[in-house]
Amino acid sequence: MKKIVVAFVMGLLVTACITRSDSFETTKIVGEKTILDTDGNIAFEVKINVDFPKKGIPTEILSGIQYVLLTDLFGSDFSTKHIDSIANAYIDTTYKEYAFERQYMELKSDYKYCYQEFLDGEIEQKNAQFLSYKMKRYYFSGGTHGLETTTFLTFDLTNGTQVTQSDIFINGFEEPVRELLVEKLQKEFEERGSDMDNLWIDQILPNDNFALTEKGVKFWFNPYEIAPYSEGSACVTLTYEELKHWLRPNNASLNTLLKEEKW
Repeated sequence: MKKIVVAFVMGLLVTACITRSDSFETTKIVGEKTILDTDGNIAFEVKINVDFPKKGIPTEILSGIQYVLLTDLFGSDFSTKHIDSIANAYIDTTYKEYAFERQYMELKSDYKYCYQEFLDGEIEQKNAQFLSYKMKRYYFSGGTHGLETTTFLTFDLTNGTQVTQSDIFINGFEEPVRELLVEKLQKEFEERGSDMDNLWIDQILPNDNFALTEKGVKFWFNPYEIAPYSEGSACVTLTYEELKHWLRPNNASLNTLLKEEKW
């Protein structure tokens, strides 16, 4: 097995209070480790750059949101770790798993095992009623290309629960909302000059991967979900006006948001 050269050792940085809206604040979770092989090629690389909600939300509600975010960002094994050490712990664990897999693969062949993971998290939207969080992850472990995926997580700030489609839409919303998504995605593909045959119409569905913004409900579709990898991801927003017939009337937080936005 070829000797591995450490090119850049892991750094961990946690800085305070980079985002402020009223009393709402976030903190940074940042970590990085890069290892090159003797040919100068990347053998292992993990980079973490996460904005994490820190204060400005009632403690019990904030704790629940933090737990869900840590679980989705780093996995259940890290959901109770302190944010000052979580990047360090995650990278250490990931490297140990990589080293084991690399040794096993090189015993079987001359295959050079490369692992890359880039993890980013940020607040997509925050108001008095909802917090929508955007998590982006890139994986590469060999092959033709890696894969980048984006996940939205939305929380009701009155109780800390994660919001699903069923919480904001009435029963039977699936087909009319699907039709709106098809129309918006066809326009999106046309505007970016994509081959319309690459849009898999029958695969387009409300996918629960959404953020609640001041403009409407933003849906994100990852590569392979509704189109080939070559088309990348797609993101469209359905306005509250377009959705008004299917929004749930008894969702107090949603109703308050709509009144404030005056759509």
